[in-house]
Amino acid sequence: MRHVLSLPVTRYALVIAVIIGVCLFLLGPAAWQIAGDTVRDLPARERPRAIDDVRRTLLVAVGGAAGLTGLAYSVRTYYLSRRGQVTDRFARATTALSSGSLVERLGGIFALEHVMRESPRDHETVVQILAAFVRSESPVRPGRPPSPVREDVAAAMTVLARRPLRDEKNPMDLRRADLTGLELLSDQDGHGPRLSQADLCGARLTDARMPGADLRGVWLGGADLTRADLQGVDLSEAWLSDATLRETKLQKARLAAAKLDEATLYDTHFTGAVLTGCRMDHATQHGAWFSGAELTGAWLQDVNLYNSQGLTTDQLLSAACLERTALPQGLRRDPRLLAGSPAWQSASYQHLPDHPFPWPVSRADRGGAGPRRRRARTGFRGPLRPRH
Repeated sequence: MRHVLSLPVTRYALVIAVIIGVCLFLLGPAAWQIAGDTVRDLPARERPRAIDDVRRTLLVAVGGAAGLTGLAYSVRTYYLSRRGQVTDRFARATTALSSGSLVERLGGIFALEHVMRESPRDHETVVQILAAFVRSESPVRPGRPPSPVREDVAAAMTVLARRPLRDEKNPMDLRRADLTGLELLSDQDGHGPRLSQADLCGARLTDARMPGADLRGVWLGGADLTRADLQGVDLSEAWLSDATLRETKLQKARLAAAKLDEATLYDTHFTGAVLTGCRMDHATQHGAWFSGAELTGAWLQDVNLYNSQGLTTDQLLSAACLERTALPQGLRRDPRLLAGSPAWQSASYQHLPDHPFPWPVSRADRGGAGPRRRRARTGFRGPLRPRH
């Protein structure tokens, strides 16, 4: 015990001896060396005062340097201690995610949120952990009916949707996650949920509610959005190829440059939506509402619009492409549509006065492919010619 106690005492004594030695050196040889010939050339009566000024300057400089060194050491110690606390909280929070208790899992989720907000360095790691938790705890199981999203999974999605706005190198991976009935609403400041750039391919979002959400650039290929409430969301440049949007509410949503090719649009509500530059090639449509929608530059190639609701001639004329498109029942004889819009009037169209399709005349059509080929290519199941 006596030997153990003597180690710190010896160390402190050595430090004190070094400090005293440095001070003696500064007050003695160092002061005269720095003073140089300037002090030596002074009269004998002025030399002591001049050398004292040099010594005081040296002591102030050394004291300031020592103070700065101590401050730097204290700051480094503080950050190391804080980093250790964050690491400990991070480890305990991730352990709680695998607990069998719902309360502990919720505590772990919100503890990770605090870590993410306080430590930008751990932001992306926390995002990936919570996304992995959602995927593993609520995967889409083929053949099983959808069930409401669990409370802890909904909490994890809430944390992800309100995460701080920082640069993220990798997209949030939520592929094939079952988020049936998920409800993500705006926060107290009125900011909508933010899932931009997330990968939700194959996810199930049946009956989900995310009005006003930021879904720019999100990947929703093959996702199920049946009866989802997406009013006012921003889906600009989103990828919804082969997605199912049955009775999906997209009123006043923004889908500029979004890809909806081969999507299923049954009774989908696009009222007041912005579909500028949107791609709907080969989409399966029935009963969708387009009242007041902006279709400037939209691609509607091989789309059956025969049973759509609310479309006007001006909307269709503003589209970039209506090639092989089944026109709405009330507009199929409109002379302006038969004449073609400036964007696609240069194509060679076969204008049948009682036919809903203004497609170009292909070799197969001239060769007598007949109604069956046209039905298969467009997905149109109504009468090819009106019954009189």
